[in-house]
Amino acid sequence: SAGVVPLSEARSYITSVGVGCDLTRRDLQNEAKEKRRPWDDSKGVEDSGPIGGLIEVGEGENWWYSEDSLLTLTVDGVEKQRTLTKNMIWSPEEIVHYISKRHDLKIGDVIFTGTPEGVGKLER
Repeated sequence: SAGVVPLSEARSYITSVGVGCDLTRRDLQNEAKEKRRPWDDSKGVEDSGPIGGLIEVGEGENWWYSEDSLLTLTVDGVEKQRTLTKNMIWSPEEIVHYISKRHDLKIGDVIFTGTPEGVGKLER
């Protein structure tokens, strides 16, 4: 349990990064919206957050994050999403600090930071 992580120490809590699909069950989301209820259940379904390979972030000068870090998602060799980290609203450290105020972070927790352009329907 990390407790509230000071912004100045947040980087040390980030061990690896990767790209994942933050899937949403639109039927459950729409039902919740119609009833003016939270739509958490549309996110927390079985297998709703597949993640690709993780990359260790490094330390000091080897820290992975820069404003020009490229993030891409390909499906069957077709690029679906592409963005630079400078398009993120908050830095990884700010995200860890903020979340730690509301949730008890533990080793192995995964944080999805948001979705760039290119959201689409899942097809089998």
